[in-house]
Amino acid sequence: MARRAPLDGAGSSEEHEQASTLAQIRERELEFDGLVMVARSEAERRLRDAQELAVRSLESAEAEAERLTSDTEIQAMAAAQAEADAVRESARNQATQIREVAVARHRAVVDEIVRATLGG
Repeated sequence: MARRAPLDGAGSSEEHEQASTLAQIRERELEFDGLVMVARSEAERRLRDAQELAVRSLESAEAEAERLTSDTEIQAMAAAQAEADAVRESARNQATQIREVAVARHRAVVDEIVRATLGG
């Protein structure tokens, strides 16, 4: 196809429209670039915030776990001590009962020996 030659004066208006359209496109590109930069900055800020929150949460969980471990250890030691005290007390009671039975049987044996020796 043959190209039409611009009419006198028509070329500048067309060029002006093209320049105006290109300027609008460039303006929109700059606008979008700005929006992308803002979105990227916001995303990076949110990522940093999330990482900091994750670190704080982990530290808090570790501290809580350590506290619970310590509390559990203290409770376990207290329970073991209470059980040891109960076993000790039971052993004392049994030893006392055994002594009382031994004394009673000893008396009975002595009495029996005396009777057998004295004939009576």
